[in-house]
Amino acid sequence: MKINNWEEADRALAKFAQVEATLASAAALHQTLAQELQANYDRLTRVDLEKHALLEKALKKFAVSRKNEFMPAPNGDGRSYEYAGAVLGFRQSPGRVEIRNEEKTIEWLRDIRNGKFIRVLHEPNREALLEALRDGSDERLVEVLAAHGITFQQKDRFFLEVKNEG
Repeated sequence: MKINNWEEADRALAKFAQVEATLASAAALHQTLAQELQANYDRLTRVDLEKHALLEKALKKFAVSRKNEFMPAPNGDGRSYEYAGAVLGFRQSPGRVEIRNEEKTIEWLRDIRNGKFIRVLHEPNREALLEALRDGSDERLVEVLAAHGITFQQKDRFFLEVKNEG
């Protein structure tokens, strides 16, 4: 479809608004049907979800009370018990480092093993660059930044929207 003049643009905008209203109506129907489907699903599964939660809680309590009776897993990442297509047990988490006082710890870590346990991340401060470039009052700075490939970019973006009356 090609639009050649403002009269054709007006007709196309009217048609666009009409199609958008139809799509909005379909979306509302979709939302209603999805809510009804979710309500039916919730009703059908409520009792089984409650049973599931109770069984899981009871099995966890039992397992915790007998944790030392579980056999080690073949790959050594935990202990488990397998029965009729279900497995109950304990897996080891990947582990993580916990640091209580990060500020003091960082100071201390700088001095051991040649700073091996310290990482410094450098990244451009885009907010400061944007402010300097948008302002543009320091022409020399703008030129120096541009010479290093740092420029201000701002583009127009097309938009099309239907105004709702009322």
